[in-house]
Amino acid sequence: MQIITARRLIIGKGKTVLANGAMCMENGQIRAVGDVKEIRQRFPQAPVCDYGDATILPGLIDMHIHVGDTQSRPDVEQGGDQLKLLYAASELSAALRRGVTAVRDVASEPGVCTALRQAAGMGFLRIPRIFTSGVALCISGGHGWPLRSVAQVNSPWKLREQVRSNIRDGADWIKAMGDSNLDAPEYTQEEFDAIVQECHRQGKKAAVHASFASTIDMCIRAGFDTIEHGIFMTPEQAAVMAEKGIAWVPTAMVCTRVARELEQMMEERGLKAESLTPDNVEVFLDVQKANSAADLRGLNTQTLRRVLFYRTVRAAYAERIQRFQRMGLTLLAGTDMVIGGTAPVPVEQEILCLAEYGLTAVEAIETATGNAARVLGLEGQIGTLEPGAAADVLVVGGDAAYDAAALQNTKEVFQGGCPLLNQAANK
Repeated sequence: MQIITARRLIIGKGKTVLANGAMCMENGQIRAVGDVKEIRQRFPQAPVCDYGDATILPGLIDMHIHVGDTQSRPDVEQGGDQLKLLYAASELSAALRRGVTAVRDVASEPGVCTALRQAAGMGFLRIPRIFTSGVALCISGGHGWPLRSVAQVNSPWKLREQVRSNIRDGADWIKAMGDSNLDAPEYTQEEFDAIVQECHRQGKKAAVHASFASTIDMCIRAGFDTIEHGIFMTPEQAAVMAEKGIAWVPTAMVCTRVARELEQMMEERGLKAESLTPDNVEVFLDVQKANSAADLRGLNTQTLRRVLFYRTVRAAYAERIQRFQRMGLTLLAGTDMVIGGTAPVPVEQEILCLAEYGLTAVEAIETATGNAARVLGLEGQIGTLEPGAAADVLVVGGDAAYDAAALQNTKEVFQGGCPLLNQAANK
């Protein structure tokens, strides 16, 4: 039995923040949560760790990752399946040490998540809890088709068969690829319907990659449980999703990061990015040649169209995230981090990004705690600090209830009540 306390404690469920909060953990579970004086009186024999000017909150849940994805690591990709599995284990272990205690995998190569879960269960690894979709489903030549983590499946009955195969192989969810970077749904309504019907018939949930309104419309009609990305979702669609209990995983950080990097690239090259519009892409470089300071090497219209697209995406998030959350739509934190140069499973950065787009720090944290647990069907078991829940806990320095950036200052992580970092705290 152990008590931990800090200047503030975030429950992860609603807006509850306890000043000078404390919690008692025993046998991997939370026994009690409340004011530090009350908890000490209830459990006078329990040792107390006081983290001082810090925040205690539930372990974070990333609702959109690709376990073992090596798109940003071609050196690992060339090393074969064994190296990729070790890479995945290393990435997840690092994420756990930063406070990510559960992840939802939404497309991975066959057997990867199963092997990792088995290894963790046997005590070989310490990694976050994994909820997996197995291979994602796409049409022939559809979004992601060259990847081993994606299966090309067409027609309603073949899709039902693949859903059954994924579930046989250990899938907790099913993931479908609904569209790509073009405003054109890849599956028919009948095919979307078949995926969801088979999932729900077998007691599983379904997620779908859908960025554009036309695809989102079809996926809402089919009854998917989560919409991934949903960049150009309309207010009318958000209202229907809120009513039906369909959650949104905006994966805002990855697109925002790409947008910023492209804008920075333009600035560093002396280009006037603000003057780039959809109407002048073809002549933009010719006009910029008059600017002697501009560096045009390697630039083409395709790069400029990427700049425009990600600028539009960034504006869409800025307009929608706070607005849709206020409408009652459930938001979930997911990183989809398949580009290099960042920490593995950086869900704390996604939370910070959601806060930058208008959510309060506590609301943004809830997308990776209580909201995620509820959508996973594990409310009261993970994602919140309440009696009976697993003692998966993150302690960060500073006031995370006020400033989400505090999540980057990890002091301690508990998995099932076991401290992983063994950082000293006042006794």
